[in-house]
Amino acid sequence: MSALLNPFRKVIEAVNLRLVRLEPKVRAAVIFFGTALVLYPAVVQVYGPLWAVLWSCWLAAFALYFLFRSGYFARRVTLQLPGESRPYPEKIRSIQGGVRFKTWDDVAYLDAEEADGEIGRDDRVIGLVVDGDAIAYPLSTMGLREVANEEFGDLPVSVTWSPITYAARVYVSVGPDGEAFTLAPTDQMVLNSPLLEAENGSLYLQFTGEAIMGPDAGHQLRRLPCLNTTWGAWSSAWSGSEMLSPAETPEVDVFETYYASTRAGLFTQPSRDKRLPDKDVVLGVSDPDDPMVIKVFSADMMQQEPLLNSHVGGTAVVVLNERSSASYVAFDRVVDSSSFAGELTFVGETKNSFRPNRVVEREQRDEVGDDAVPHSEYEAWMLRDEQTGSLWHAVKGECVEGELAGTRLRMLDGRLAFWFAWSKFHGDVELVV
Repeated sequence: MSALLNPFRKVIEAVNLRLVRLEPKVRAAVIFFGTALVLYPAVVQVYGPLWAVLWSCWLAAFALYFLFRSGYFARRVTLQLPGESRPYPEKIRSIQGGVRFKTWDDVAYLDAEEADGEIGRDDRVIGLVVDGDAIAYPLSTMGLREVANEEFGDLPVSVTWSPITYAARVYVSVGPDGEAFTLAPTDQMVLNSPLLEAENGSLYLQFTGEAIMGPDAGHQLRRLPCLNTTWGAWSSAWSGSEMLSPAETPEVDVFETYYASTRAGLFTQPSRDKRLPDKDVVLGVSDPDDPMVIKVFSADMMQQEPLLNSHVGGTAVVVLNERSSASYVAFDRVVDSSSFAGELTFVGETKNSFRPNRVVEREQRDEVGDDAVPHSEYEAWMLRDEQTGSLWHAVKGECVEGELAGTRLRMLDGRLAFWFAWSKFHGDVELVV
């Protein structure tokens, strides 16, 4: 039976592909008149010419009603997705309730001392370092703001966060004409990834940094590496780091319940790749010499093997998971210093223990009292390289003791995300599980 139906399915898919490329109003008119014309020959046999016209139009309108309700006439944008032989028009969906920050709001920052009193040491942040300047962006703040625009000297930067896909992305905000711009959140999404708007009306896909609509359509923004970690781990690595002010935002991340749930996305869409559960977190690492070469590391696997000396394309990399801060980061393990030049191989030096989360500790305190269960202090994970015996800070990628003291590894473009989102935009990649 399936073999007999396949030709009909292919015809329907081909017709639908042509229909969805049309503007919504044109699409609705084509479907209405097409349905009425198909129904008319059958209805006229029963009701006669005049009533057949009325019945055919009524049934066509009835069909349109259900198509409208299903979102069939939503605006669409054409994307070339991995594993697809041709571009497909994807729906642009609207987020109910709009966005909190609808304009290009200015941002305020706190120094390190002020920041310590504003958020907890276990609160998660997006850490960014540009030309030695370190700034942390609390997820509780970015979950509502979504975008923070800043300039590091002459370099315009947009720090973006999508809690739905668990994707932190930092872009150099320069258009195809070489002019700097800022990005602002919108109330629109494509494949559960927010669309961000530039001043000229161009819409950029947050997950990939590609302009998919407007004057900049087709332009790809350059990414900068960033780190999803805790404030305790980040401030330990970068003691002078500033922090985006969390004023007027909740004390806790409002998306924590979503992170812990099995719901995959704001809008349910079929997963393209079943190699992992939809809500598994993965780290995608690109070869800096060839960004199209990507290797994906499962966070679940890295819980068991937190240090991997590996290669991505032609680049030797070390991929790390500091368990106590749930920090996933990748560095280029080739160094070129006056005392040593070449490829390093790393091993763990200190314990890389799991740290009890705040929920567990809070429950323990409720049972036995605060004094009996002291809050565990963060301790940075340290590594040692086999070539020189030098000691390295895992999160910072800096040598703190030994022959290579002061040397810093190059942080690579490692992108965290939920698997359901990653497999939509970057399918058919090498997956390490």
